[in-house]
Amino acid sequence: MPQEVDCITSEEIALPILARAIETQTEGKPYALRVAFGAVILNRVKSGGFGSSVSAVLSSAGIYPVDDVTASARSTRAAKEALA
Repeated sequence: MPQEVDCITSEEIALPILARAIETQTEGKPYALRVAFGAVILNRVKSGGFGSSVSAVLSSAGIYPVDDVTASARSTRAAKEALA
């Protein structure tokens, strides 16, 4: 049986998903807002009230749908900062 991975601490799992969400939800917004958006998602994961992973929080009741897009370098950097 595969071992569960904490999606907040596993950058390999959370980073691409979070970066795409940041890209789709904060397009054209200042960098600080991109980082803040990522932090909100991670706080929701930590709270457990919205899902236990980044993916679960994003898909929970259609909240913050992640379009099938490629995250920009700026959104990826913001996701890394939020995860740090």
